[in-house]
Amino acid sequence: MSKNASERIGRKAALLIIYLCVLGVVQGAFWTIHHVTHAYAWAFFLGFFTLSPFSAFAVYFPELFPTRLRSTGVGVCYNCARLLAAVGIFYVGSIAASFSRPGDPVFGYRMAASIMSVIYVFGFIGLALAPETKGRPLPE
Repeated sequence: MSKNASERIGRKAALLIIYLCVLGVVQGAFWTIHHVTHAYAWAFFLGFFTLSPFSAFAVYFPELFPTRLRSTGVGVCYNCARLLAAVGIFYVGSIAASFSRPGDPVFGYRMAASIMSVIYVFGFIGLALAPETKGRPLPE
């Protein structure tokens, strides 16, 4: 679906829409889940939208780099984000603990998820600085 949207409206516009959807779904899920059945209902949307950027990346990232640097450039783009995610996960527990409330054991985790989902705002900034590649030939 992301690939088709990228072809129709452009790579940057598709990623912007995806990032907005992920931000909304994460906020909606973590602030409205009050029972395990709610979690099951949100699981599909969380999975679909949080994994959608990767299909758009498969189209966009190779178009950013010339042939001789393409595999290295794409690898760096993918793995820098993974490195940030790996480091960020260690802070979730301390963020949740700092926002914990007596009588509300999940409030801290809701806040932690909200704070960690701000990473998509950095995606908005990155998109503003990145070139649009729709309709352009691959750089040689």
